[in-house]
Amino acid sequence: MVSPYSGIPFEKWADKTKELIAQHPLDVNEIYEIILDVWDEIFDSSITSRGYKIGKDIFPSPQIIGSLLHELIPLELFSRYPHLWRREQNTTEKDLVYIPDDSFSIEIKTSSSPRGFLEIGVMHKKALLAKPRRVNQYTI
Repeated sequence: MVSPYSGIPFEKWADKTKELIAQHPLDVNEIYEIILDVWDEIFDSSITSRGYKIGKDIFPSPQIIGSLLHELIPLELFSRYPHLWRREQNTTEKDLVYIPDDSFSIEIKTSSSPRGFLEIGVMHKKALLAKPRRVNQYTI
């Protein structure tokens, strides 16, 4: 695939990024809302029959929280729009598949730092759709 930035001066990349985001079927505000909702639900839910809570009783690493987000964000979109979005079904697909047009399928990326921060980003193969958000796992 040829980069959509090919032949465009670096100074114009921000404009091209905005254009690509505007073309994407997933609204930037909605994906941001979904990420925050899923994040809150992770910390509101309980684990095991004893009802252990993340951030209160157990403190999983940022990588584990990232894995949960990686699984739950596609499930949330599928539950809202089952005819438009679904989870990946095999390793050749993106994490979140746009059923009508695979070119709009996206990857969900998380990263962590030694200081206990987790960054969440949602990336289309052409542009970053949601600005990465830094959160400290112990202050949620």
